[in-house]
Amino acid sequence: MPGTRCGVDLVKVPRIQEAIEKHGKAFLERIFTPGEIDYCESRERRKFEHYAGRFAAKEAFYKAVSPEHAHIRFKNLEVRRLPNGAPSFFVPDDERARIGIGRAAKIAVTISHDTDYAVAFVVID
Repeated sequence: MPGTRCGVDLVKVPRIQEAIEKHGKAFLERIFTPGEIDYCESRERRKFEHYAGRFAAKEAFYKAVSPEHAHIRFKNLEVRRLPNGAPSFFVPDDERARIGIGRAAKIAVTISHDTDYAVAFVVID
């Protein structure tokens, strides 16, 4: 993948909440990893904000990679937390190869959310 790429996404938290409440486990397992589900569920009062933030991060990643790779599987991307609480992206080597991101490429992500909206910004370098 040539050069530095970036992507941003804004998500309405109630939209993600509605999808989870309507489709339940099927939606969660299609979009999120088991680790992400465990993390979001542990945030009982604000879990939908956390789900929306991770969804926005995955959309931002897709935009950074570009529509050339329309077959990105969101459940193969994982937003993790660093020891200081900051988000980080984990993309397995086989997924990186499939979408043309080298092992040495760095992926930076930032997420912000409140009651109504979640936003994420991704830079791939």
